[in-house]
Amino acid sequence: SMAETYLGSGARRFPAKDPRASPMFASPSQLQMLPPCLFIVGDYELGLGDSVGMREKMVAAGHTDASVSVYDRMFHCHVLYAEGKATGQTLKAGARGVKEIASWISSRSLGK
Repeated sequence: SMAETYLGSGARRFPAKDPRASPMFASPSQLQMLPPCLFIVGDYELGLGDSVGMREKMVAAGHTDASVSVYDRMFHCHVLYAEGKATGQTLKAGARGVKEIASWISSRSLGK
Protein backbone atom coordinates (compact mmCIF):
# COMPACT_ATOMS: atom_id res chain seq x y z
CA SER A 1 0.00 0.00 0.00
CA MET A 2 0.99 3.65 -0.31
CA ALA A 3 1.17 3.97 3.48
CA GLU A 4 3.57 1.02 3.71
CA THR A 5 5.73 2.52 0.97
CA TYR A 6 5.81 5.86 2.80
CA LEU A 7 6.58 4.27 6.17
CA GLY A 8 9.17 1.86 4.82
CA SER A 9 10.58 -0.32 7.60
CA GLY A 10 8.53 1.72 10.10
CA ALA A 11 5.41 -0.09 8.87
CA ARG A 12 6.56 -3.13 10.85
CA ARG A 13 6.71 -1.11 14.08
CA PHE A 14 3.28 0.47 13.92
CA PRO A 15 0.22 0.41 11.65
CA ALA A 16 -0.36 2.96 8.89
CA LYS A 17 -3.31 4.45 10.80
CA ASP A 18 -1.15 5.24 13.82
CA PRO A 19 -0.79 8.98 14.63
CA ARG A 20 2.98 8.56 14.35
CA ALA A 21 2.43 7.82 10.66
CA SER A 22 -0.04 10.67 10.18
CA PRO A 23 -1.56 13.20 12.58
CA MET A 24 -4.86 12.67 10.74
CA PHE A 25 -5.26 9.62 12.98
CA ALA A 26 -4.51 11.44 16.24
CA SER A 27 -7.03 11.61 19.07
CA PRO A 28 -8.57 14.98 19.97
CA SER A 29 -6.27 15.28 22.98
CA GLN A 30 -3.24 14.59 20.79
CA LEU A 31 -4.43 17.17 18.26
CA GLN A 32 -4.76 19.79 21.00
CA MET A 33 -1.08 19.27 21.89
CA LEU A 34 0.19 19.98 18.38
CA PRO A 35 2.10 23.23 17.93
CA PRO A 36 0.59 26.13 15.98
CA CYS A 37 0.08 25.04 12.38
CA LEU A 38 -0.14 26.87 9.06
CA PHE A 39 -1.13 24.81 6.05
CA ILE A 40 -0.29 26.42 2.70
CA VAL A 41 -1.90 24.45 -0.11
CA GLY A 42 -2.69 24.90 -3.78
CA ASP A 43 -6.14 24.09 -5.08
CA TYR A 44 -4.57 21.94 -7.82
CA GLU A 45 -2.77 19.58 -5.45
CA LEU A 46 -3.86 16.21 -4.16
CA GLY A 47 -3.23 17.24 -0.56
CA LEU A 48 -5.89 19.97 -0.61
CA GLY A 49 -8.51 17.85 1.16
CA ASP A 50 -5.98 16.57 3.70
CA SER A 51 -4.78 20.09 4.54
CA VAL A 52 -8.27 21.54 4.92
CA GLY A 53 -9.47 18.41 6.74
CA MET A 54 -6.54 18.42 9.16
CA ARG A 55 -7.19 22.03 10.11
CA GLU A 56 -10.90 21.28 10.59
CA LYS A 57 -10.06 18.27 12.76
CA MET A 58 -7.68 20.34 14.88
CA VAL A 59 -10.23 23.11 15.41
CA ALA A 60 -12.96 20.59 16.27
CA ALA A 61 -10.59 19.10 18.88
CA GLY A 62 -10.12 22.51 20.48
CA HIS A 63 -6.79 23.53 18.93
CA THR A 64 -6.63 27.31 19.02
CA ASP A 65 -3.99 28.07 16.37
CA ALA A 66 -4.48 26.17 13.13
CA SER A 67 -4.75 28.01 9.81
CA VAL A 68 -5.07 26.99 6.19
CA SER A 69 -4.53 29.15 3.12
CA VAL A 70 -5.62 27.81 -0.26
CA TYR A 71 -3.89 29.33 -3.28
CA ASP A 72 -5.83 29.40 -6.54
CA ARG A 73 -4.42 27.42 -9.45
CA MET A 74 -1.33 26.37 -7.50
CA PHE A 75 0.43 23.04 -7.22
CA HIS A 76 2.14 21.15 -4.39
CA CYS A 77 5.04 23.10 -2.83
CA HIS A 78 4.45 26.14 -5.01
CA VAL A 79 6.17 28.36 -2.43
CA LEU A 80 9.46 26.65 -3.33
CA TYR A 81 9.15 28.21 -6.77
CA ALA A 82 8.76 31.80 -5.56
CA GLU A 83 11.91 32.97 -7.35
CA GLY A 84 10.99 31.16 -10.56
CA LYS A 85 13.45 28.23 -10.46
CA ALA A 86 15.78 29.68 -13.12
CA THR A 87 12.95 30.82 -15.41
CA GLY A 88 13.64 34.47 -14.67
CA GLN A 89 9.99 35.00 -13.73
CA THR A 90 8.81 35.24 -10.15
CA LEU A 91 5.90 32.97 -9.29
CA LYS A 92 3.70 35.60 -7.63
CA ALA A 93 1.63 33.11 -5.64
CA GLY A 94 4.83 31.48 -4.42
CA ALA A 95 6.27 34.81 -3.31
CA ARG A 96 2.97 35.68 -1.61
CA GLY A 97 3.10 32.32 0.20
CA VAL A 98 6.64 32.95 1.42
CA LYS A 99 5.56 36.35 2.77
CA GLU A 100 2.57 34.74 4.47
CA ILE A 101 4.80 32.15 6.12
CA ALA A 102 7.25 34.83 7.29
CA SER A 103 4.43 36.94 8.72
CA TRP A 104 2.88 33.92 10.41
CA ILE A 105 6.18 32.96 12.05
CA SER A 106 6.92 36.53 13.05
CA SER A 107 3.53 36.92 14.72
CA ARG A 108 4.25 33.87 16.88
CA SER A 109 7.91 34.52 17.68
CA LEU A 110 9.12 34.92 21.23
CA GLY A 111 9.21 38.46 22.44
CA LYS A 112 6.22 39.57 20.38
